[in-house]
Amino acid sequence: TFTQSSIYTDGEWMMSKQYRPFNIASPKMWVGRISATFCQRPGVLRSAHPTHSVAGCGPLAKDCLLEHQETDSPTGRRSPFGKLLDYKGKMVWFGADPASATFLHFLEDEANLSYLKPALCRVERKDGTVESVLVPRWLPGHRDSYRLPGESSKIYQRLIEMGLKIRTAALGLGKIKVIEAIQMYELGMAALNADSCLMLCDDPECVFCRTYNKRETKCLHKRHW
Repeated sequence: TFTQSSIYTDGEWMMSKQYRPFNIASPKMWVGRISATFCQRPGVLRSAHPTHSVAGCGPLAKDCLLEHQETDSPTGRRSPFGKLLDYKGKMVWFGADPASATFLHFLEDEANLSYLKPALCRVERKDGTVESVLVPRWLPGHRDSYRLPGESSKIYQRLIEMGLKIRTAALGLGKIKVIEAIQMYELGMAALNADSCLMLCDDPECVFCRTYNKRETKCLHKRHW
C-alpha cells in the first residue's frame, strides 16, 4: 500500500504528480486498485509507514504490521519485510514478476548501503493537520532489478547462481512464483557483502547508478586495503 509522501531527500525536492501526504485511513496510493480495495475490507490492518506501508489480515497481521512506525526506515528490520524472516515467510507472485520484490530493499537496508538516504515525508493526521517526519535510509534512485524480467537482473542472476530456488506453477496463461524469504536473505547478504554495487545497473546513461557505482567501488577498495 505504498504512497508518494516524500518531498525531499539528498538535496533534491521530490514532489511529483502522485504526491499526497500519507493518511493511514485513505485508500489513495500509487500501487493500484487491488491494494486500495483490500485496505477497505473488514479486519484489514495497515502499517503506519508514510512511504512503504503494508496491509494485511489474519492471525499474524498485528505482529507483522503494527511495529513498523513512521520514523522507521521503509524496509528495515521492524518492517513487515523484516518480519518475513521472523515467521519464515514466503513471497508469492500471481502472474507478476519478481522484479517487484521489495524484500530486495530489505537486503539493502541490512547491508546499510551508501545510497540509502534520509527523506522528509508528510503525514496527514486524523484532525486534518499535516506534519513532516524524517524517514531514515529511504530508497531513492534506480536499481537494476527494476527491469523486466527480474530474473535477468544482476542480483537475481547472482542469487540463482548461488542456489536461489524460484518455484513456479501454471496459473491460466501465466505463472505463480514463490521464493523463501530466509534463503533469499542468506544468499542476498552474502552477495551484497561481496559486491555492494550488485543492485545498481550498469547503464552509463543512468546518473544515479553511475554515481553510486563509483562511490561503492571506492569504499570497497578502502575496506580491502
